[in-house]
Amino acid sequence: MRHVLTVEEPHPQSMAALVALRRTYRDIELDRWLKFREALLDAFEAVHGCLRCHYCGRRDLVREENPMTGRQPANMATIDHVIPVSKGGAKEDPNNCVIACQGCNSRKADKMPA
Repeated sequence: MRHVLTVEEPHPQSMAALVALRRTYRDIELDRWLKFREALLDAFEAVHGCLRCHYCGRRDLVREENPMTGRQPANMATIDHVIPVSKGGAKEDPNNCVIACQGCNSRKADKMPA
């Protein structure tokens, strides 16, 4: 037997609290990801001496976006998940992450390694 529950419009303060909670959660997740990214870039740079794309070998990768435009340059060091998160890969596992330039990361997208 199925039960149907009808709920009136939630109280505006409840909705505001839910929106604030979601925003806070996103901020916490973003902060954790940025710390993981920095640690991974630091570790890679310590071992290899520079930030190099795993796929094309490009060696002039930078960590930050262009401060003048706020855009990510083509030589932006990005983190690519070898096994995409959308296909079950671990998001914050250094063994599932490689450094990739913006172009290579975009081309790989959510493809599995071949």
